[in-house]
Amino acid sequence: MGSKGSTLALIGMPAILAAGLTTGFGSGSYASASPGGNPPSAPRSFVTMRTATSASLPHPSGHSHAEGSNGLFATTSAPPPKVDLPAGLPALPCPAAKVTVHNAAGLQAALRVARPGTVIRLTNGVYYGRFTGTRAGTKADPIWVCGGPMAIIDDRQDDTGAAPPEGAGYYGFHLVNASWWNLVGFSVRNAQKGVVLDHSSHNTLHGLTVYNIGDEAIHLRDFSTDNVVEGCAIRDTGLRKALYGEGIYVGTANHNWPVYSGGRPDASDHNVVRYNDIAETTAENIDVKEGTTGGLIEGNHLDGTGSSAADAWIDVKGNGYTVEGNTGVHAAAQSPQAGVETFVLYAGFGNDNVFSGNNWDFAPGTAKYGFEIDGGTGNVVACNNKVTGASALANIACTP
Repeated sequence: MGSKGSTLALIGMPAILAAGLTTGFGSGSYASASPGGNPPSAPRSFVTMRTATSASLPHPSGHSHAEGSNGLFATTSAPPPKVDLPAGLPALPCPAAKVTVHNAAGLQAALRVARPGTVIRLTNGVYYGRFTGTRAGTKADPIWVCGGPMAIIDDRQDDTGAAPPEGAGYYGFHLVNASWWNLVGFSVRNAQKGVVLDHSSHNTLHGLTVYNIGDEAIHLRDFSTDNVVEGCAIRDTGLRKALYGEGIYVGTANHNWPVYSGGRPDASDHNVVRYNDIAETTAENIDVKEGTTGGLIEGNHLDGTGSSAADAWIDVKGNGYTVEGNTGVHAAAQSPQAGVETFVLYAGFGNDNVFSGNNWDFAPGTAKYGFEIDGGTGNVVACNNKVTGASALANIACTP
């Protein structure tokens, strides 16, 4: 079977058929309906209860993220939004499938035995529940999970709206100690958190649609490094708690380091966030935390519509970030002071960040600065940033 092997050899044909798996892509395109549930159609709301499992430590900005704390939010059966992504997104075509799955049981079975070179394809339909990858691929042979936008992971037990059985986190898709995965093209909805990476590196999240989420859509956490989040469409976050409703969240607030990173700064470093389209997030479209270093935020289209608990499109509290070529429109209704803000929330962080070639479009009078640099050293705001509607480009002198 070659060095990549075959998932079929590990599962066995009877188990595959029972779990709803088949081999290869076969002919034609995605199925019109899924044995795992009804295809999405008109919106249909349900309420999901989350049960308290652990305390959350307070954060000065109110942005501590409690795991599984009590809260209600309406779930949906609406199909994923159609979004025109920013230009410049690199292609990431999926290889031919080794395993094709049709329902939640099939996907769970395939994830349990995934190995370097495994390619899992999700047919169109609804996959109810929570899904976790814990195995490692390699640089030469990553693990792939691929599907179209109508292949929808839905964090409910079934189409009655009941919460799924308790699992490891309240997350739609969770990578734990898992490196060299490519998650491509499918959708996630109705989870407390959409996609979470813990201690997982060298992964690519490409072209996902994450919507109708209780807290944040995508979170890279617990020393998750060298990941790429690109071409993702994010909508309707913060339905459980507005303060927790970031689009993409990198690292951990320092008050939560004892919970998620052993009391050390969460060095989720060198992550790339590029060419995503993020809107209708109640908190910041992108939030990078103290303790993180050396990331790139590039070419994203950011929209503050619905950002009731945000103070900017982007918050940067780490070190050495490059933020370039992003577009921001529709500043939050609560009138943020800036399109981008930097903070020093922990000594030694909030430094050496570079902001270049961004285009912020504010309604007149809704922002004081395009860029507000709140402390730190070595931060650079280039003069080539374009800001309309704000009182000034930045609260520091720009650099030619």
